[in-house]
Amino acid sequence: MSTCPLTVHALLHIAESIKIMGPVWCYWAFPMERYCGSLQPAIRNRRRPYASLDHYALEVAQLTQIGNIYNISDVLTLKKPRGDVRGSYKEDFYPSCLLLPPRNKSRPANNIINKQIAPALATRYGIKVSVINQQIKCAEIEEWGKIRRVDSDAGDTISTYSMSGERDDARDSSFIRYQMYEDKQERYRNRPEQQELHTFYGRLDHLFVIRFDHTAREHIAFEDDEPLTIFLAAVRSCRITETHPSLDIHYYTKLGGIHVVDVTSIQSLVGRVRDIDRWAIIDRSGLLAQAIAVD
Repeated sequence: MSTCPLTVHALLHIAESIKIMGPVWCYWAFPMERYCGSLQPAIRNRRRPYASLDHYALEVAQLTQIGNIYNISDVLTLKKPRGDVRGSYKEDFYPSCLLLPPRNKSRPANNIINKQIAPALATRYGIKVSVINQQIKCAEIEEWGKIRRVDSDAGDTISTYSMSGERDDARDSSFIRYQMYEDKQERYRNRPEQQELHTFYGRLDHLFVIRFDHTAREHIAFEDDEPLTIFLAAVRSCRITETHPSLDIHYYTKLGGIHVVDVTSIQSLVGRVRDIDRWAIIDRSGLLAQAIAVD
């Protein structure tokens, strides 16, 4: 009740709960705190608060199930829609991605263009690197600091390592799970390619937006409906040394090489926990967030 101070509430309930159920940490957690906080506005009837809570919990559960069954959760939500961040950027060809500031309009260093961007585009379109280098001279290239997934309720906001800076007290939101094709016969030059989709973990180092000139269509095999603007992500991979299959936890000690992929290959943000001399990657997205490869 609003007339019951926190100290009195503790004396009335917490001590008795410890006596009956044991220490508070056995049954009380932050998610429960959040849920109880969401129930507070439901106490409309001061004479019968428990009946009011029961009706509210039941109606919320019913609306949630209706939204899930008929895919109308967005219509039934009572929350105000979150608008785009000021200074953000979106392309129709990338409906699942929203680029967020900071933004660097300066052209990347030549070694990044020549060793990362150009080879990735040459592989993507199946043409020579020299052709890409010729076309990329006339292209606009800029770098963004963050990307947000807007195609799910999670709404992961991922920061790039190159533009987020390093602070001891800051959260590192640059590690991701991504998927890309890998040639099984890469070590054998005379064998035909055999591409397989694999899952990787790594640190998002750069986010590039490349805008080609209209003349690029004469030299690069763009699809008919494909725009001349491309979003690329440069990810430094993690060298996984051990995996816990049942818990979906992956361990690594060192970072590997750079993979330059389309931003749609990014699946989700992942967390990390220090484990003595190695890092454990906690993938909270699970199997349902993985990409589906279509031939």
